[in-house]
Amino acid sequence: MFNILVAGCGAALGSVIRFLVMDYGKRVTKQPLPITTLLINLSGAFLLGILAPLPWHPALKLFLGTGIIGGFTTFSTFMGELLSLNENHQTIAWRYASLTILIGIGMSFIGLDLGKILAMQM
Repeated sequence: MFNILVAGCGAALGSVIRFLVMDYGKRVTKQPLPITTLLINLSGAFLLGILAPLPWHPALKLFLGTGIIGGFTTFSTFMGELLSLNENHQTIAWRYASLTILIGIGMSFIGLDLGKILAMQM
């Protein structure tokens, strides 16, 4: 029960942060590429990479990783935007999917390397 509460509290916080970032992004960007979702998901991949090797208490990692970062990032929004783009902007849809997947993998590895460095400093 404790783990459910820890993950749930983190997810609630992460989803509120995502809502605020998405709301701001909608007001600032006026292009077909959903840049806000892309940046949210890439930053989440980077942060999870950093978090993975850190020797923190499992409950803290659950709160931050599954909770906050899991609530902040959003695969369902990515898929919805991708399907919507595919109807009218197929080229942009392919770019969006490629950027999300390829750069996301790269950001995860960069974050993992940084996390390992941080873990050695602890």
